[in-house]
Amino acid sequence: MESENKNMRPGRKRVATDELKRNFSVTFYLSKEEHDVLKRLADEEVESVNSFVKRHILKTIIYKKGTNSSDS
Repeated sequence: MESENKNMRPGRKRVATDELKRNFSVTFYLSKEEHDVLKRLADEEVESVNSFVKRHILKTIIYKKGTNSSDS
């Protein structure tokens, strides 16, 4: 019983690795001018260019996926 308690720690349950959310990356190649524009926009909202672009991509493409399905 003692050895079982040593291995059990309070907190979150263990989740199988295959059940964890996987991360995928996307790469954009931008010109200096394009990056500067994104940097200015991101600075206005006090965030990095990466998080700014990710948020806007998710907001405009993925989360609104079903709203304009008749346009395609």
